Amino acid sequence: NCVAERIKSITVNAAPKVQFLALRDTCLNINSFQLTQASEIGAVPGTGVYSGPGITNGSGIFSPTTAGVGTHILKYTFTSSNGCIDTASQSITVLPPPVADFTFSSPYCETRDIIFSDNSTASSGTITTWTWNFDDGSPVVIKKTSAPFPHIFTIAKTYNVTLTVTTTEGCSSAVFIKPITIHPLPVPDFSMSKTCLPNANAQFIDLSTIADGTQNQFTYLWNFGDPNSSTSNNTSTLKNPTHLYSALGPYNVSLQVTSNNGCAMEIIKTYNDIHPQPKANFTFSPASVCLGAPINFTDQSNGLDGSIQQYQWNFGDNTTSSQQNPSHTFNTAGTYNVKLFINNSQGCNSDTATKSVIVYPYPVVNAGPDKSVLEGGTITLEPTVTGNNLQYLWTPSQYLSNTTILNPVVTGVADITYTLTVTANGGCVASDQVVVKVLRFPKIPNTFTPNGDGINETWIIQNLETYPEARVQVFNRYGQLVFESKGYTKPWNGTMNGQSLPFGTYYYIIEPGNGRIPIKGYVTLIK
Repeated sequence: NCVAERIKSITVNAAPKVQFLALRDTCLNINSFQLTQASEIGAVPGTGVYSGPGITNGSGIFSPTTAGVGTHILKYTFTSSNGCIDTASQSITVLPPPVADFTFSSPYCETRDIIFSDNSTASSGTITTWTWNFDDGSPVVIKKTSAPFPHIFTIAKTYNVTLTVTTTEGCSSAVFIKPITIHPLPVPDFSMSKTCLPNANAQFIDLSTIADGTQNQFTYLWNFGDPNSSTSNNTSTLKNPTHLYSALGPYNVSLQVTSNNGCAMEIIKTYNDIHPQPKANFTFSPASVCLGAPINFTDQSNGLDGSIQQYQWNFGDNTTSSQQNPSHTFNTAGTYNVKLFINNSQGCNSDTATKSVIVYPYPVVNAGPDKSVLEGGTITLEPTVTGNNLQYLWTPSQYLSNTTILNPVVTGVADITYTLTVTANGGCVASDQVVVKVLRFPKIPNTFTPNGDGINETWIIQNLETYPEARVQVFNRYGQLVFESKGYTKPWNGTMNGQSLPFGTYYYIIEPGNGRIPIKGYVTLIK
């Protein structure tokens, strides 16, 4: 057997021993981190390199974001300084982060609770922590429950509210930012007018404002606090409403103002500016008057909670007065409804006091024409009188049959002037006079002496001058008419046509009239 043999030296190097410990699950959105779980455990010198999804440059820096969600195999390769290699692999799971989300209730108003409700989701694990930041300087709020909760923003502005949620795997969401614009509250205010019963129609004027200047878009809800009003009449949605109160206050009037963003604010004011109606009243004297006499009116009004400022009198005859206690004279008889109302210092008008005033007319009295009556005869007075409820009184009472009747009978005894006084309704008195002249029997002389001695020159017939209708005729013995007169104001002087008549006896006929029969006789003319 042929044998050939060569001997060489072989160096056997130590093989590296790699250990790759298990990797914990990680979260997608965390920062890259250094892997340290793999190592050479045999003390063999050399260099280890990581590889796999999310590994760059073999340095062992793992980027979950680069790797992406899912389970990935990472490999660790160790090469000894002699070129000996050992490898090990481990899986790593990149978990998806939770997604933060939330909503909040409207309206969004300053100083009012706004309810925040979580809508966050987690596809892996369970959310355990909610971290809220309201961007208003208040402390960060960390909650362990997803239950809705309130938050109050004290100042109207826009806030960037953030939410971060964390799961049981320790994964935190991206910061979720949602802006919320907090609106100002209205500042409600109003004014109330002074008003008076019985028709207390109160005017309410809106004075509300808001910081953003949108008061022209307000809506209103008034409650007038009036228990005497129906429900429909006790409220209003007008800007400047009125309300009719039927009784004195106070009333609690409320105004709720709502802005165009739904922010509402209410104010309540006490309305106590309703005033009672003053009471007008008056007296007058005398109780009734005769035409032309003044009536004095005396105010008895009560201004109640205000002093009386004005008086308004209406006398019912198209005349008025503003005096407190006027005097008035009516120009026509009749019944007048005199009215008074007043105004007090609260600006309230009273009711109207009305009282009837009777102005009586004077009776119209005409005692009639002057009368003549034969001596010893009688005559009836014939006055003309008009009026109501008349009473009569004749004075003096001499020679009258009755002094209290309209047509008394007068006996002719002496000339006299009678006064008729008539009293009518209201004691109104008027009077007139009538003269009654007594016609005495004529005294006829049977002689006279027209001889120029100045004595007994004319035929004077006493009492005949009182007979205005008397007719005197004188005849001579031949029946010739030598004298005639109507009335006997100028006595016969014994002439005819201006010529003296001779001595003799003459025949006369005297017709006095006024009911006396003619008187016949003789008169002797002596010279």
